[in-house]
Amino acid sequence: MSLLLQLPYNLCVYLLSATRRYLPTFAASPMKDSPDDIGLTTGNRGGTNHALQLQDGETPWNAPADGSGLETESVPAPASTHVQPPRRDSRSLIPCRYHLRGTCRNGDHCPYAHSESPNEIEARSGCQETVNNFNDDRDGEHDDFSREFSGAFVQFQEGCQISKIALPGDFSAIRINGLPLDSTRGSVSALLRDLEFQVAPALVRISRSAQAATVSADVKVEDPTFAKGFCAKLKSEKVSAARYSTLEALPVSPSTLSGSISRRVSCKKVHISWHKPTRSVWLNYRDKDVARRVGDKFNQGEYRVLGQMATADPPKHSFYRDDRYKRNSIAWEVLLRDVLYHSTSNDVEDSILLYNDKPRHIKMAKSENFHDPKFTAFQVKSLFTKVGSVKFEMNTQSQGKRFKAAARFEEEVDAREAVRSLHGKPQDFLDESKLTVQLVCSAKFKISTSIYDTLEEQLSAKSVEWRERYLQFKVYRNTDPLQRFTTLKIEGEQAKDVANATNTLEEILAGQTVTDGDAPVWSTAFTGNGATYQKLKQVEQQHDVVIIRNKAKKQLKFLGPPDKYQQVQRAIVELIKAESTAVYIIHLNSHEFFWACNGGFKQIATALGDHIASFDIVSKPRRVIITGSKKQHQTALDIIRGKKDEVEPADFANTNKDCTICWSEAENPLLTSCNHLYCLQCFEDLCMSAMSGDKEASIFCQGEMGKCKKVLSLDEIQTHLSSAVFEEILEASFVSYVRRHPQDLRYCPTPDCGYIYRTSSLTTSLHTCTKCLDIVCITCHEQHGFMSCADYKDLRSGGLEALKKYKEENGVKDCPRCTTPLEKTGGCNHMACVGCGAHICWVCSKVFRESGSCYSHMRSAHLSYF
Repeated sequence: MSLLLQLPYNLCVYLLSATRRYLPTFAASPMKDSPDDIGLTTGNRGGTNHALQLQDGETPWNAPADGSGLETESVPAPASTHVQPPRRDSRSLIPCRYHLRGTCRNGDHCPYAHSESPNEIEARSGCQETVNNFNDDRDGEHDDFSREFSGAFVQFQEGCQISKIALPGDFSAIRINGLPLDSTRGSVSALLRDLEFQVAPALVRISRSAQAATVSADVKVEDPTFAKGFCAKLKSEKVSAARYSTLEALPVSPSTLSGSISRRVSCKKVHISWHKPTRSVWLNYRDKDVARRVGDKFNQGEYRVLGQMATADPPKHSFYRDDRYKRNSIAWEVLLRDVLYHSTSNDVEDSILLYNDKPRHIKMAKSENFHDPKFTAFQVKSLFTKVGSVKFEMNTQSQGKRFKAAARFEEEVDAREAVRSLHGKPQDFLDESKLTVQLVCSAKFKISTSIYDTLEEQLSAKSVEWRERYLQFKVYRNTDPLQRFTTLKIEGEQAKDVANATNTLEEILAGQTVTDGDAPVWSTAFTGNGATYQKLKQVEQQHDVVIIRNKAKKQLKFLGPPDKYQQVQRAIVELIKAESTAVYIIHLNSHEFFWACNGGFKQIATALGDHIASFDIVSKPRRVIITGSKKQHQTALDIIRGKKDEVEPADFANTNKDCTICWSEAENPLLTSCNHLYCLQCFEDLCMSAMSGDKEASIFCQGEMGKCKKVLSLDEIQTHLSSAVFEEILEASFVSYVRRHPQDLRYCPTPDCGYIYRTSSLTTSLHTCTKCLDIVCITCHEQHGFMSCADYKDLRSGGLEALKKYKEENGVKDCPRCTTPLEKTGGCNHMACVGCGAHICWVCSKVFRESGSCYSHMRSAHLSYF
């Protein structure tokens, strides 16, 4: 029995169109300009029904769940027997750009992704950039602990000791022209070896030019005679050996320094991108106006496939073959270009949001210019590996129309060469498509998390200005439970803009010195952790600012909103006026120090109360510091003078919560790799004090009452300190090294120059300062140009004779090592030079490294200390 319903024509059309998506797909003839060689299946004019060609990852709507029995030919079936399984909205994989800005009004109903990574830190003002992308390089750049100080390359080793200082005059360099196009670092190194010069491939830089038939190589060697010797050798060999006849070697100026605008700014990374392969898509419509409307929406960006814009050509006539009715009907087709290669027909359909804009048919062309992402990444990486040693990162899942990668070189010169030689150059493996290579400069700062929290609003306001100059400002918090440090990073493609932003950031992080009039505000009570310092911490908390004390410079630094400075300054001044505490130092001999370590100090601390007494086991001699009243100082003296011969270390020994240095409960605690606990401030003081002693600078642990003596690695020291303090310690180590080695290194005598030079040279007796360009004699260390040392001495003889007479009359002698004038006014014959720290016997001017050796010499050689 059949049932015949008579329905209005309009309703029939609506029902038919509403159920179209659940019916099998029929083929349609391509447009006249649709080439068969890009993967379109054409309809068969003989009447055979063909399905559209399936692309990778596409499945027919009526395929079995297990994937078996797939057929490319569609068979008509009643719509009621086929229900299309629900598909995940492909837009849910695309981040909502309005949500990223904080302006999305759709909330949970938005079809785009609102996910947020837990590792991403966003400031309340939204100033930070996303940090969980493919080139998140918080740990990508390992510090090699080399720095540039006073015109020198300085290499540090464990304990912040200096392992090497290199100056431009220690090097020489050459450029070899006329090398074959296939030359590599290894082949150039072999060429040098054939000419009896042993040079590692890492010291060779290949330079290529697009039009040149040959290549050049730059070679830099730590030997000032290398350039002259090689050029002479090659010239002599060219006469007898034909294979050297096309080569030319020229001496060039060597550069030991990185060439970056600032040692804080790194320019070793490049960003790389290239176009992803795309495909064309045809949309078939019955109505020309609908086709034109849909094309306009794609061109205006209202419709996007997988979140990316596609361009649409104007609609064109096409004949649509309807095999059900055995007739051709006129249709309009819209050609979409630049659709991402991995898009499917479902993705295209989902991008057309309005039901009335849905096409009758969708044809997917094969991907144009398709290249496997992994193969492409390998080819790109090989290009950059040829330039220099590099760490390569690639994200094949990146959003957008371009693949993106990052390459970090070990040398800045290699990064710049990669940009010069590869940017905008067509590549065969990309079908002559070009690479975009951009040099990226960055600067990092590790600061206290409390400082960042205080300055967050100021930094957010500044980041708006930086964004206008296309600079990224990123914030990374440490993952340690205490969250002691936060890392800030500024990154951009213009080195000068990065340097300027870095200077601004440094000024903010440096804080403002608290002054009263023109003088810094300071009290000796701030030296210890007593009651006065605890009240200073209360001022911090009340005003929600950070106050940093610098014991060495006797200064307080204010960090916080500028409008709070006056209030905090007045509070600190009033605090100092109201306090009557002072700092008292009690020096300990060896017996008293042993007593204090075995419970004596704890007796003092218990008797005086919290934050009054602290123990300094780093200074020589060791000492107990009392921050309190005169009465409390006297109480501590009485305890030390009346000490018992037997103590109970079990009751009074240092606990596992006490600082190794001050023997008080550790404030902002840190634990070394040898399991010794420190206050953060005490650890900083320990590091700085190691740079000012008589011996070579070296930072070692003071645990177990100074018996540990494990030299701390640079990685560990850097981990426990802010970047500003760490850099200050490295520079102090360098200054200490130069001061202690006047026989090897000297500062340029030009006022305010600050560069150093080596006091011996294999090639010349004159040194031209690379900063001030003045000429210094490395023999007498005077600036007398090309005048001889004797003539210059005669010229100044009048003044020199007067000085010599004064020295003889007043017993003034020059230090045998650094020539600093020394005057003995009393005491024994052991003298310590204030210039280089040398220990000198005043009688015979012999120099010693330690005071004990000097006393032994005086006792044996002169039979007396006086």
